[in-house]
Amino acid sequence: MGAAAAMAISTKEQILGFVALLPFVLLVRHAVVAQGRVGLARVIPAGAIGGALLAIIVWLVVNAAFFNPSGFLNRIRFLTHTLPPDVRQLYADYEFPIDFSTSWTFTDELRHVGKGLAASSLRSVGPPRS
Repeated sequence: MGAAAAMAISTKEQILGFVALLPFVLLVRHAVVAQGRVGLARVIPAGAIGGALLAIIVWLVVNAAFFNPSGFLNRIRFLTHTLPPDVRQLYADYEFPIDFSTSWTFTDELRHVGKGLAASSLRSVGPPRS
């Protein structure tokens, strides 16, 4: 699961919000099931540490972090809007079209999420109705 998550994030960064929540769901589920266990076995499922390490290693390999560390770091800085604007503009031409004339804020992002949730409803999820 860790390797699959790393590859999913590497191909489509938009999936990060979903994939990043999966470990929390697994930890909560494990805490419910592991009532009789003690120590770390109560908190961390078997294989979770190995899966996390595998996810990190696959993510670094798939993104060529070992072969092009500056490109890897610049990609992260590009996605987190921490690159200087002149360098960020160089990436934008071939990555995807972005309007840099407006600023980005977390509240703007939350507003967009709210619009998306308002446009969809629970009735749109599930089997088709006749």
